[in-house]
Amino acid sequence: QFVFGLIKKYNIVCLQETHVGRGWQRQFEEYISGQAVCHWSWNDNRVAAGGLGIILKRSFTEAFAETTLYDLIPGRLAALKLAGPAGTLTVFNIHIEPGLSTQQRQEFLNTVVAAPCFDPRVHTLVTGDCNFDSDIMDRFDCSQSRFAGVPGHESTVFDNLFSDFTELHQPDFTHCTSRM
Repeated sequence: QFVFGLIKKYNIVCLQETHVGRGWQRQFEEYISGQAVCHWSWNDNRVAAGGLGIILKRSFTEAFAETTLYDLIPGRLAALKLAGPAGTLTVFNIHIEPGLSTQQRQEFLNTVVAAPCFDPRVHTLVTGDCNFDSDIMDRFDCSQSRFAGVPGHESTVFDNLFSDFTELHQPDFTHCTSRM
């Protein structure tokens, strides 16, 4: 019901770590009964790990004539390109697996910008769970009542790779808690 509430409120909902396969997908789509269009990505060999969903409010999709899903790394990296008379929108949904080395995380982020649907001239949303901190305020330790984020090399790579993708009249990303 939580996801259904999000779909009613927002045009685009991106889910990470769905940990589900085709059976759950069908049940969910029946539950929302045509109010949204769902695009899923998972690795059939590792359904219990990762998994992504890009869910669009049906009324929002009517502005677009073409929809293409790019399942770039099944269950970890997907992009949905929407094109229509008013323009194009690409939505990237990312789940970087925890426990990867710094080099593996950098290679993963490089895969995003090397994707065939990645175009700096197109309105692009990059969403997801990158499993690294960009700012000390990205994590909160409830037991000690303090912010506990530890920005590392990955956040610098992220900032450099996506430096062209900031909002109009806003010099910073909105990926960081302190910037929201």
